[in-house]
Amino acid sequence: MYKSGDDLRQDHLVIQILYIIDNIWKRYGLDLKLTLYRVLALSTNDGLIEFVDHAESISSIKKNYKGEIKGYFINNSSPYSRVTALGFDIQILENFISSCAGYSVITYILGIGDRHLDNLMVTKDG
Repeated sequence: MYKSGDDLRQDHLVIQILYIIDNIWKRYGLDLKLTLYRVLALSTNDGLIEFVDHAESISSIKKNYKGEIKGYFINNSSPYSRVTALGFDIQILENFISSCAGYSVITYILGIGDRHLDNLMVTKDG
C-alpha cells in the first residue's frame, strides 16, 4: 500500500526491531504469533506498507460485530476445529492472546503510544 504525507523511516526501523525481537523469542521457544509486515520508506514524505491479508481493525470488528470481537472469531472458526466454550476455535483464541501479549510488551519497551482501536489489527486466525 502506498502512503503519502508521512515519514515512514521510524516505522521502518520499528518493524526491523520487531523482526529481531520475534526471532530472539522464537530461538528461545517463545512463538507469540506476531504478524509482521514490511515497511519501505521511499522518502521523508512517502513509502510503501505491506498489505496483510484478512486483517481488520478492532474498531471495524466492534462496529461489524455489535461491539464484540467474539462474533468475529466465531465467524472465522472452522466447523472442524476444536471449539472453546465461547463457541470459536481455541487456536484463534491462543493466537490472539499470544500476539496481544507480544505486541503489548514490545510497544511498552519501545514507548510506542499511538495504539488505538483503529490501528490495532486482527487477522482471521487471531
